[in-house]
Amino acid sequence: MLLVSKISLFLLILISGILFLVNKFSPDSLENFRVEVADITDPVSDFFIDVFDGVKLVFEQVDNIVHANTYSRQLQKTKNENYNLRLQVYNLQNENKSLQELVKYIPQKAKEVYSARITSRAPGSVVQSAYIKSSSIAHIEKDNVVTNKDGLVGQVESVADDYANIIMVTDRRSNIPVKCKNSGKRAILHGNGNEKPELTYLLNTKKLVVGEEILTSGD
Repeated sequence: MLLVSKISLFLLILISGILFLVNKFSPDSLENFRVEVADITDPVSDFFIDVFDGVKLVFEQVDNIVHANTYSRQLQKTKNENYNLRLQVYNLQNENKSLQELVKYIPQKAKEVYSARITSRAPGSVVQSAYIKSSSIAHIEKDNVVTNKDGLVGQVESVADDYANIIMVTDRRSNIPVKCKNSGKRAILHGNGNEKPELTYLLNTKKLVVGEEILTSGD
């Protein structure tokens, strides 16, 4: 094996030397030899390139068919999952409808909120009212609740063309059902004409604490 390697190396060196000498002393003959070799090898190279492209195209088509089958299975799986989910939603909707009919449930209407600003107030020992203006004044109605970021402000008493009059929670005419947030005790928040309305009809004050939040009861 070693001998073959040495002989091959010697032959390569010899051929390289011959080609070098021919190229140096007779470059035209070497160029002609190159042209002849290229004429012989180019068709063979083109043939193998065409064969390689054909084999590559076959493998691409096979790969597309395999992936198409995979995508088809995935699509069918997704359709089945979607169908099962829709069936679950349908069953839940029917169950919910049956439960609503059983308890005679009355759905709440969606709440509509309109923004407004206070333009003036009428403070006094008895009357605590204010006037508001809004671009949605046409949608505001009597007895609508008025709130701000801190909570309940009052209730709409009347609506005119471009403003509305509201009764503040501090007005003596204001009586609001409320409950204490911590203890859950219920009472009536009664306006008394100043900034500190009173809790009336409160049966027991033992569990009340200073600073406890008072919420509207929904009654």
